[in-house]
Amino acid sequence: MALLFAALQSQASTVLYSDDFSNSDVWPEYSGNSSIKEVETPDGKLITYNVAFYPTQYKTYDGVKMTGYLDFRAGGSTVTATTSYVQFPDMTFTNGGTFTVVYGAGSTNKKLQLQEWNGTEWVNGDYETVTTVKSSKWYTQNWTVEGSGTKRLRLVLLSSGHLYIASVEVATNSPSISSSQDTIIVNPLRQGALADSVITLTPEHVDLSALSATTASEYISLSADGASFSNSVVMPSDGGSLYVRVDASALEVGTYTDSLKLYAVGASVTRTVFVKTTVVDKSSEAYVLAIDLDGYLGDIDLSAESIVIAIGADAVFPITDSDISVTVSDRASYDITEFSIPSAGELDSASPKITVTAEDGTSKVYSLSFRSDAGVPTGADEASSATVSGVAGAIVFSSFSGAQAEVYSLGGGKFITENITSSYHILPLPAGVYVVRVCGRTFKVVVR
Repeated sequence: MALLFAALQSQASTVLYSDDFSNSDVWPEYSGNSSIKEVETPDGKLITYNVAFYPTQYKTYDGVKMTGYLDFRAGGSTVTATTSYVQFPDMTFTNGGTFTVVYGAGSTNKKLQLQEWNGTEWVNGDYETVTTVKSSKWYTQNWTVEGSGTKRLRLVLLSSGHLYIASVEVATNSPSISSSQDTIIVNPLRQGALADSVITLTPEHVDLSALSATTASEYISLSADGASFSNSVVMPSDGGSLYVRVDASALEVGTYTDSLKLYAVGASVTRTVFVKTTVVDKSSEAYVLAIDLDGYLGDIDLSAESIVIAIGADAVFPITDSDISVTVSDRASYDITEFSIPSAGELDSASPKITVTAEDGTSKVYSLSFRSDAGVPTGADEASSATVSGVAGAIVFSSFSGAQAEVYSLGGGKFITENITSSYHILPLPAGVYVVRVCGRTFKVVVR
């Protein structure tokens, strides 16, 4: 039963009770009668009435063999003095949880109900009654338990017998904070430069007035709005975008690993996100993270001092100027919209240069070459239809099915790696500007 439950329970949960009723030391065989019987289990004491125990016997329905089960022997449309039930130990929930049961019967129209004690009486509440629609079939029911605090729950039979319970698992939601990145990578960052990254935070299963992020690092600062930065910031209770700034003004050349702490205000829930920064010498030659020539990629090879542009085999662009000069930020991609590149037939003869000048005035000259290849994955649509675009709250990949995309912040930190599973793939992201690399192509995308 572990595999069934693994599929049903979220990772952010804590098991309160779990049993498949196959341990004969806990559940010695018992034919059941109209009397109360108490059973001590590792997870607490159960109270049963008119229920038989069969720890070593099995039922096989639809080819699925279940060894160990409880037999609810008697019941009716309403609970009476002879109704079969199992009452579970009192359990404490945090912002709700789940009650999962695997049950079956040899005939149809057998009904099972989860009930909760309200301090005065047993009530069905919002728990639906489940029914065996088919005979000789195992069913899995997952009830949602609402609210926090200690709860007393029981299963009752609301039909004639017999109905069999093969396993039960009860779990409470565990409070947690999820982050779109466990490690923010800033690489490379020149001395004296800044790099901003954005991560998305989401609190789960926790009541809180706010979400807080702090850092003890002297070169890292945080912001909830991307404008005002400090070493501590309070965010909305439902999370959102956290801006992380790395300032290399006082850093020596080298690699630095630091962290920031996330915690829920008023709750003992924390999470750590690491920040890894590689700082290069301020006098290093100018570099640029990405060149985007009107939608065509620029693959930058620093060692070969070249930028290679991939264009479709049918692309035709009259060449009017063989030299391009741009000034760029060290931590941003740059769009060149006024340019000219050769037609496919002129690729071999074309050798324009591009001069990249950094903000501090240092320059680098690259040879600019072309290849008749858009880098679209095998089986994808034609290069002309393969696009990456920004929309409100997301990046949209069109005709890149089967590819893997890497999304970077303008600071160079990798934001996420995404496997593209369809020809129209949507990746939700907070508002911002991103550099996307997929199938050898590079895009600068603005998410509103």
